[in-house]
Amino acid sequence: MVVGADHSPLTANAEWPELTAPEPPVREDPWAESATAVILKLVSAANIESEEDPNTAIGAYLDAQGKALPEAPEEVEAAKTAMGAEKGFLEHAKAAMEEGKMTTLRPARPETSVKEGEAKTVEARFETADQVVVLVAPSAATAEGATWGIGFAGAASEAPAREKVPGYNERNIMEFWKKLDEPDSEVAFRLLCWIRSVDRVEVATSTQAEVCQDYHFCVMLFLKEQKFTAEQAMHVMLLADRLYNESVAQGSVNTKRGTFDLERSNKMLKLGLISLAAPPLPHKPMLTEGQATAVVNYFAKTFFMHYSMHVYLYIYRQDEDKIARELPVETPMEPLAMTSAITEEEHIERLQQQEEARRKAEDSAARDREAAELTKMLENMDPETEKIVQAVVRRQERAMRRQYDDYYENMEEKVAAMEAQEAA
Repeated sequence: MVVGADHSPLTANAEWPELTAPEPPVREDPWAESATAVILKLVSAANIESEEDPNTAIGAYLDAQGKALPEAPEEVEAAKTAMGAEKGFLEHAKAAMEEGKMTTLRPARPETSVKEGEAKTVEARFETADQVVVLVAPSAATAEGATWGIGFAGAASEAPAREKVPGYNERNIMEFWKKLDEPDSEVAFRLLCWIRSVDRVEVATSTQAEVCQDYHFCVMLFLKEQKFTAEQAMHVMLLADRLYNESVAQGSVNTKRGTFDLERSNKMLKLGLISLAAPPLPHKPMLTEGQATAVVNYFAKTFFMHYSMHVYLYIYRQDEDKIARELPVETPMEPLAMTSAITEEEHIERLQQQEEARRKAEDSAARDREAAELTKMLENMDPETEKIVQAVVRRQERAMRRQYDDYYENMEEKVAAMEAQEAA
């Protein structure tokens, strides 16, 4: 089988453009840095003390949020009240950030996310175990000079829930790894469907979707077993997803072409790993050399080992065989008759009787064995010995007879005494 009969994108004579290494990931979060600068300004403004102008502090506090000081006195007082209520939470967030004790992904940096709605916004979450501060900025603005407002400042129990969005991000990857430890693998499988924004039913009914899902599932499992961090796994999964979509899933069933050949797909993986493990300065490596080698070896033994199969699924239409399954109606079985119940005392008595019968049978068998052995011994004796044995036996018989006679004589005397006593 020739996989992807023509791997050119447009015509048989065209060639794919030269592959280049993707841009290295930016490890610094400019939105987090912008939000950090604003929260420092807010704390500083809230602590301003001025005897000349009592509105200096609230003016600086509102200015840090891109707001002007209101003209109405009652609005100024309301703003001061809000500042007083928020001040303690802001100071707590600032201290936790500087000490690296926040419960965010990086304890010394707020966690940012894009929130969908009528207008997209960016949220910066300063979170500890008991308190949360959320700053909000319009996503249309750039991180540098963004206008941040206080969306929430209060107890963690009252804070808005963290926005959950599909896709390969650190939170979703950590949750998936946690689900892998559960007994039912279907839990993790469904979560991966949500992360990839694919329908669970489609995965179960489409060969292409099922193989692709299995590809993503196995890569995620491999990264967990290799103890990659969630940040490292996120970038590897983005590379793995791009590799599959561009080198395999772009195949056309009409032209039987459009997919990468094996060498080009392999080169795409290596260039992606170079940007993660050996990026140009001043970028810092995301992966160690050992981790990059482990990823290469994994893909060589799995994805590239079966590369022809993956391509085949997309350049040849997969026929569906539908079989109607009959569901016969079975006649229920008659219930089995139950044995009559017995009491515990009857059960114990029955066990004792069985044990007594067993002991009697063993004693009888033992006596029979002794008699057989004695008989065999007598048969093998010489005449003189047999005479001696018979004399001993006769003597024992006479002794036993005397014992029985004495026993019965004593018993008769006792019975006569008891009868005389009753008669008296």
